[in-house]
Amino acid sequence: MSGVQVHRHCAAAWASTRQDEPDHPVLDPVGLLQLIDALEPARPASHESEHEPDSDLARVERKLDTLLQLVSLLGAADSRQPTRVPLQLSPADIQWSAADLAGPRRDDDQLLIWLNPLSPVPLRLSGRYVNEDPEIRRFQLSFNDSDFESAWARLLFRWHRREIARSR
Repeated sequence: MSGVQVHRHCAAAWASTRQDEPDHPVLDPVGLLQLIDALEPARPASHESEHEPDSDLARVERKLDTLLQLVSLLGAADSRQPTRVPLQLSPADIQWSAADLAGPRRDDDQLLIWLNPLSPVPLRLSGRYVNEDPEIRRFQLSFNDSDFESAWARLLFRWHRREIARSR
């Protein structure tokens, strides 16, 4: 899965790790990734995979859980998202054009990305900002939780497979 790269337009911003109160409600990152995945449209029936058994009822239950989570977050969330920028997402890092998003103010800032416009909260990513190229910016991801790292890689892999299925 390490070679998987997904291109998405996402709202993105930087946030200080030293704030006492986060700007956005905090949601378990693994739960947020599952919520984002549930918001994706269903796979075409012709591309069902044996590796991902999924009944229609289970998918409906996940979508219902997702809607309930979204409703609970809407009251606390600020619906204003930053401008969407093209991002290249991979399990190890995130890249973007220097013209689209400036670097962080401080080395320990976290990258906030709204992976889906319907998500009322951003995904908070920790890592190291790398400025190797004057035109390309890169954020090397670091995960303190192996479940979060696995969920991130699985989501990107699913998106990659869906992009391939749509292109056929």
